[in-house]
Amino acid sequence: MILIVILVLLFVSYFMSKKEHFESDDEVDILIFISKTCPHCVTYRNKVHTDLLNKFEDTNNKLKLIVSDEDENGDFDKYQIQYVPACVIIKNNKSDKLSGQITYDNIMNKINSM
Repeated sequence: MILIVILVLLFVSYFMSKKEHFESDDEVDILIFISKTCPHCVTYRNKVHTDLLNKFEDTNNKLKLIVSDEDENGDFDKYQIQYVPACVIIKNNKSDKLSGQITYDNIMNKINSM
């Protein structure tokens, strides 16, 4: 009986350590900058953005899509966005641009390193 309890605890702890979701009380804003005319942005919006929305749905991470010709708040200028698609992550009042592709893993790595 004790062996079964130990095995169950090991099994649960193994799968808890493999969780993909970022769990923190820190609120994180993820700003995605795109243009309607950029082919890479169209691909991102059609293939990646919905997946990211689903993965961040039940977390403290807020995903916001900012389109260049609809940027009423001036975020492109504020974060000095010179190319698209681009991603800026804001955590603990600090912002940092994501380098490389905008993927769930790259975003999570950046969040965890901040």
